[in-house]
Amino acid sequence: MGIRKNNFGGFAGIEILLVVALIGVLGSGTIVVSDTAVPGDLLYSVDTSVEELQERFITDPEAKLEFRLKQAEERADELATLEKEIQSVAEDVSHQELDVALNDSQYSYDKAEELVASITSSVETSNTSSSNEKLYRLEQLLQHLQQTQQVHRAVLAKLKPKVENPEILAKILALENEVLQRVRIEEEIDPDTGDLVSRIKVYKIDPSGEEELILDLREDNFSSALENEPDEEIVVVSQDDSALYEANLEDLVTDKVSVTPVITKEIEETPHEIEQKRPEVANVYEIQWRQGEFNVKAKEIFSGDTIEFVNQSDSAIKLASDQDFSSTQLEFDEIPGNGGTYRHQFSTAGRWVLNLVGTDHYVKILVR
Repeated sequence: MGIRKNNFGGFAGIEILLVVALIGVLGSGTIVVSDTAVPGDLLYSVDTSVEELQERFITDPEAKLEFRLKQAEERADELATLEKEIQSVAEDVSHQELDVALNDSQYSYDKAEELVASITSSVETSNTSSSNEKLYRLEQLLQHLQQTQQVHRAVLAKLKPKVENPEILAKILALENEVLQRVRIEEEIDPDTGDLVSRIKVYKIDPSGEEELILDLREDNFSSALENEPDEEIVVVSQDDSALYEANLEDLVTDKVSVTPVITKEIEETPHEIEQKRPEVANVYEIQWRQGEFNVKAKEIFSGDTIEFVNQSDSAIKLASDQDFSSTQLEFDEIPGNGGTYRHQFSTAGRWVLNLVGTDHYVKILVR
């Protein structure tokens, strides 16, 4: 492991030596630092140095990945704290502190990606009876990674409009691209033995938005849908491993929420042809909620487009939006009745869920 630069130009290696010395002075072998420290705080560099030291004593790759994911969660919390401290783009922001937070977040994901690759290689080449157990454990860790990425993306989406410094904005976009990483486990037939084997693949969605997006509207029992998504798959993976989507949304616009899912076919258009379809000006599409019914007015949704959610019912509703189908970790937005609105611009291709809190109703969105 290389030596990582600390907050303000020093080296984490020196700080680790100081931490070790402090542990010796205390005699107890333990040291307490603040997990709530953020860049700019006195204890922040000590906190990250202790993390480096702790990781060096972890030898099991899976335990090390779990530890690194926990640190990635902390980095997301730190960015969220800094985001809340930035009241407006006109305010003088401490770019140095934000720069440190973004660098440390990038570092955490780089390390996590290295560990995923290492563990994946170990599982795939293992012929022991414990390989299935390792695969199951890896699946759990990958789910943890995806949840952490979703929280990070939500924080970055709130942070971007508040930053004017071009260098810091470039780092935000770079980190946003990093957490677009997708990890999936596929089953296929081994050509040599005929056995069913599992393969772990790590790939990234192109942030340029070449992937085509659809809007999918369903009414299911939300609690059960969290555990098991519908069997009908709407993601079509082409030979170059890019996620592509296609559907006619007019088929999904009905007077009732319950809709038969559309089974997609593979798109034969080239990336250039898809880009030609992208409108020059971003559009605003409307979703209405009327006393237990959705009304969707959209045909194709592209990155950069905005969804306007209109509450036409008589009473206020709470809307939760997140990129994780299985959980919502963001704050709820309360929308007043009789025409209250909620707007969200989709700047990144991917999957979103708009969930009406306290009901079984939700809109699942795939952005092209």
